[in-house]
Amino acid sequence: MDLERLLALLRSSSLYLCRLDHLRDPWEGLWPTTVLGSIRSELGGCAPGSVDNILKFFNKMPKAFFVSCWHDNPFESAAFWDQYGNSRGFAIKSTIGRLKNSSRSEMQFFIGRVQYIDYGSPEPMSTFNTLRPAFLKRKSFEHEREVRVLHWELPFIEKQLDWSIAKERYDLPVELDALMESVYISPVSPTWLLDPIRELLRRFDLSNVQVLRSELYDRGVE
Repeated sequence: MDLERLLALLRSSSLYLCRLDHLRDPWEGLWPTTVLGSIRSELGGCAPGSVDNILKFFNKMPKAFFVSCWHDNPFESAAFWDQYGNSRGFAIKSTIGRLKNSSRSEMQFFIGRVQYIDYGSPEPMSTFNTLRPAFLKRKSFEHEREVRVLHWELPFIEKQLDWSIAKERYDLPVELDALMESVYISPVSPTWLLDPIRELLRRFDLSNVQVLRSELYDRGVE
């Protein structure tokens, strides 16, 4: 993340959950067309209008999914530093356990690894689940090795589903000292940046969180 996002996290003590249809990939949160075709076949005996309404509902579901995205990797990713870090980028190191235990909210959420599949191949209907599309992506994104924190909420008003009132985002309150194991600064950042970031964390009572500079490009590091 950049400095602005780090500051926003520190000030709000909450994870920003982005609505899936706001992400770049237009397939976010959608079933592959092969699955929709299977659904249409399974519901072949229903009235055509009913089948169309069900499929329209599935196509609207990204408006009900809200996610915080994490990269799962035992090693640093040079590609992710280049994509998200630049010379003043930061990375927060955490674990699944820390994500679970850091929540300060009654809001229900789920944590799961994204599965990368071929959207042109049939998806077994035995895996059908309303939340599953939020944890599916195309093979082209497999390098992301993504873990997602997911909250989902259908936009009801007076017991009627109204997609026009779908929320733009959610914020999941967290205990930052429980969430953050360490903060890394970009491998191309100057070493003098370490002390200001340590001081910044101290001001938010996070002096126990390690601040380290990535050694990705240092000589002698494999």
